[in-house]
Amino acid sequence: MSSLVISASGGQRVATEDLWWLIDLLGGVVTRAEHTTDQLVRSVRDYQPESWSLLTQTCERWVDDVDHVSRSLQSYTELVAEQEQFRTSLMIGHSVLGGLSAGVLHLSGGYHPGVRVEEHSVAHGVPIASGVAERLARLPGSETPIRIERYPLPDGTTHTEVFISGTREWSLGSEDDPFDMRSNLALVAGVPAAASMAARHAMRQARVSPRDPVVFVGHSQGGAVATALAESGQFRTVGLITAGAPVGHMPVTGDYPALRIEHTDDPIVSLGGHTSSGREVVVSRDSGAPLWDVSAVHASEGYTDTATQIDRSPVSFLHDAVATAPEGVSGQSYLFDATELTTGDGEAVAGRTGQ
Repeated sequence: MSSLVISASGGQRVATEDLWWLIDLLGGVVTRAEHTTDQLVRSVRDYQPESWSLLTQTCERWVDDVDHVSRSLQSYTELVAEQEQFRTSLMIGHSVLGGLSAGVLHLSGGYHPGVRVEEHSVAHGVPIASGVAERLARLPGSETPIRIERYPLPDGTTHTEVFISGTREWSLGSEDDPFDMRSNLALVAGVPAAASMAARHAMRQARVSPRDPVVFVGHSQGGAVATALAESGQFRTVGLITAGAPVGHMPVTGDYPALRIEHTDDPIVSLGGHTSSGREVVVSRDSGAPLWDVSAVHASEGYTDTATQIDRSPVSFLHDAVATAPEGVSGQSYLFDATELTTGDGEAVAGRTGQ
């Protein structure tokens, strides 16, 4: 097995991948054994020699023993979760972090962004991604931080996958890039961020309908944007995948599968503050990169390697975030860039530079 540590939906159960696999395996054994024992009892309802009765009693005791082991392992995952929640509660809380972020935005002259979104290019006949790793591999580069893929469905809707890359400008002084530190602060503070506006208006430009099922995928700041959009209630979210995102303060509450991938040595993840458990499944592991190489620890390529382990995992619920996506279909892929307006009022101006 791998080094993955998995927190189940709700954050109440935490275990390594091999322990989750063992719990699933034991559960299946118990189910099949109970069925077989029941068949044995029914098959000799009118004729039960002493040896047959002893056999069924032995089977029932064996099932009870296996079930006891399974329930004990589940109790262990709950105990580990309680310990992990206590440990993370010692970190800086979201209320403090959010207050600091809002204060910085206020001191910088207020934050009322507007954005201009431009379609950079469109590709046709693009096959839909398979699994989590291939989706992370499709995260766009910084020159076009938003990628939207559209796949027509027989029911008249269009399956949509939205990919959002991370921070492009790390200073607070920039006023023309929506994917900057001010968007990071706004996302943590819970106020409208220019990066989120850009992604939302790119979806409008790509003609995403409220009826269309949408999977959101994001790395770093893009993961926070993806979570904000998925949780907004404005879209028919059917999946959410984030990697290396500062989203500890953004628990998933919607009725859709969500997968959060974190490297335990990634400092960007910690910027999200104390983790609030929601309906997302959290997978974490050490990046394996040198401690001094923050870039490698946080890089999307490293998270793609982690996602490859997830795709190979026998733990079934790790694959729920993409389970609703159609297989073997082709569609269109749009790339978008965005510019923040210096005198914006929160509205966006859409333009096209390619077809």
